[in-house]
Amino acid sequence: MFKFSERDISYFLEGKKNYKFKYVKTIDDVFLEFNPQINYFLKNFHFEISGKIKIFYKNQYKNFANLSFLIKNIKSIFLKIFYQPYFFIGPVYIKDEKITYPIEFSLFKISSGIKFFETGIYYYNFHPEFFNYLDGIKYFTSFGIKKLDLEFSYLKPFNPLPLKDWSFISLKSEFNLDTYILKILPEIEIRKFLTKNERDTIHFKRYDYKVKFLLEGKIKYENLKFAPFLIYEQRFLKNPYENDILEILKEYRKFIIGLKFLF
Repeated sequence: MFKFSERDISYFLEGKKNYKFKYVKTIDDVFLEFNPQINYFLKNFHFEISGKIKIFYKNQYKNFANLSFLIKNIKSIFLKIFYQPYFFIGPVYIKDEKITYPIEFSLFKISSGIKFFETGIYYYNFHPEFFNYLDGIKYFTSFGIKKLDLEFSYLKPFNPLPLKDWSFISLKSEFNLDTYILKILPEIEIRKFLTKNERDTIHFKRYDYKVKFLLEGKIKYENLKFAPFLIYEQRFLKNPYENDILEILKEYRKFIIGLKFLF
């Protein structure tokens, strides 16, 4: 749920104070997730309205809801509009003011693309991405063996924050194997921060490497469908300062086991 390092988790469990823990109630939590969807077919077009609501039991700052509208035709050309009125990234500490701010955004996203041909039960995608952090603008492109996607996103902060330039470019590669009984999705992402401020030893010439693995089963019983899943995610990084403290603070591992019900 939270991308904390092993050290930060130990500090939280020991009750030590840190600005990162200001909005954290527990490290582990349970949540309810709802995914309503409405589909309508008209001749060669498919219209879809879908949403997602996620409610945490204790860490209510992580609650969110979103809504999307999708239209596509039989030639697999699509247009999608997505809106999330609120989501919480985390806190940031401003040393000069000695104040901890919550980083809260709303997100608007529009994307379009075309699917070239079907490739059976598997596909491969390659994602280059640029994110202008200070202006809240993200450009995203996905190149795959069967599709091309273009995406534009705008994140609007609820309050002006005196943030540093954390803009970055990233490359992500994913391979998806999806059968009737099993889904496997490994991902690898490399991120480079673009700040030119050498005094920013946290981000200057920093590279992040992230690996993620999803394993999901598919079980059908009468009219019910169950999907037990497992997610493993790890991030490690490298920068020219060989900053051990940075590695302790920013590197993390995350392991999730869950069960989805599909009606």
